[in-house]
Amino acid sequence: MQALLILVIAALVIYASLSIGYIFFQEKFLFRSKKLPCDFQHPCLLPHEELFLPTADGETINALWVQSKQRKGIVIYYHGNMLHLTNYLPYITKFTDEGYDVLISDYRSFGKSTGTLTEENFYSDSLMIFDWVMKKFPDVPLIVYGRSMGTAAACYVASQRHCRHMILEAPFFSLHDLSWFYGLVVPKKVKLKFSFRNNEFLPSVKSSITIFHGTKDSIVSYKSGKKLQAFLKEGDQFITIEGGGHNNLEQFEQYHVELEKVLGSSKFER
Repeated sequence: MQALLILVIAALVIYASLSIGYIFFQEKFLFRSKKLPCDFQHPCLLPHEELFLPTADGETINALWVQSKQRKGIVIYYHGNMLHLTNYLPYITKFTDEGYDVLISDYRSFGKSTGTLTEENFYSDSLMIFDWVMKKFPDVPLIVYGRSMGTAAACYVASQRHCRHMILEAPFFSLHDLSWFYGLVVPKKVKLKFSFRNNEFLPSVKSSITIFHGTKDSIVSYKSGKKLQAFLKEGDQFITIEGGGHNNLEQFEQYHVELEKVLGSSKFER
């Protein structure tokens, strides 16, 4: 009996320690970034231009503008929390194949981008990138695409600016909500360094919205993403991919069929 009590107490201590660690060292849990040397060549086989976009506070955001043959629109792609933008280049060919240019960028501390990442500059940098594209191509339809952590950037940007469509892949309700999926006790009143409250931005998005989420997602809880359906407008879509995981939605025909409906829609033509 005493041994069982010791095990229970030990489990509670570990449980509490992880929760406290997450609160104070959240970025260590969230970001799996990797720095790149300035002379690194992104392995992009499509026509592209590398960009170094300045921020208002003197840092630099590295991005690739990947060009299609038609440019019937531009997809601004906000990627997930792993490595750097090169890791996500295989995921953007579906857009260029449909005639869309893609602007994909890194966050601060990822790849060649400089600076320290905070929630405030995560949002401001994402908005700066959208504004850069909008200023350079004022007459080209813009689609905002967010993947995993990038859904926080997409939701914020689309709540502040008008785009033709916003697409979210594996989004979450908020990081407070998602923390419970990992067994971390983080009360709502606790202020996190990164809260990423998609639930607060989504109601302000005026553009049409499509959300994809797999039921077997072991990284971002399907239940957390599903809660966002309550904020969708008439005509918006929440598309459930039965059996889909976090990194394999492209293996499902349903994902491609529904995505092609969005990309091929006549309302996106110039």
